[in-house]
Amino acid sequence: MVTKRDILNIAFRLFASKGFHETSMENIADALGLKKQSLYSHFKSKNEIVLNVLKDQAAQLNNEISLILTEYREKPTDMLLKFVFMRLMVFLSRRDRLLLWKRTYLLDINDEFKDILENSGWKFDRVLMTELGRILRARYPKFLNEERLDAFFLSYTIFIQGYLDWMLVSGYDVNTAESIWESFWSGAKSHFT
Repeated sequence: MVTKRDILNIAFRLFASKGFHETSMENIADALGLKKQSLYSHFKSKNEIVLNVLKDQAAQLNNEISLILTEYREKPTDMLLKFVFMRLMVFLSRRDRLLLWKRTYLLDINDEFKDILENSGWKFDRVLMTELGRILRARYPKFLNEERLDAFFLSYTIFIQGYLDWMLVSGYDVNTAESIWESFWSGAKSHFT
């Protein structure tokens, strides 16, 4: 018997590999060995399925961020920011998870998905940057100036996005991640002096 969890697992993989538009209810049903009508006894629409997939992934990612911030909150700034980066890369090192994450950011610019994304909790980066901002402002009064804090977060976010793009091509490698971190931090530490 196919469960909602089975449907969400298959849908997750299909949305990650093919994208939302290219994945149909029929594709999901076929992958499960079901008739399309059987899916409707579990979910009303493809939008409902993608919302549940994104909520599930957002919950896992938000939990990971919470663990990171709990474990490393009191560490020196370079260690805190490095561990945030490293743990996010490990979490997103599963190709299907990374593909879904990247596709979701691309969908974010499409108004058709705005409600789905807003209701999914997928805005983990806002949560993360808000909390990191609180920590950095408490440690470095110059970050009370929002422009300075925004400038740092812009560079940090671009750095993270760049390595995620690299991971799509080459996969996750701890030595590469460490090397890239060291390069980033050698330039970024000037924000903290």
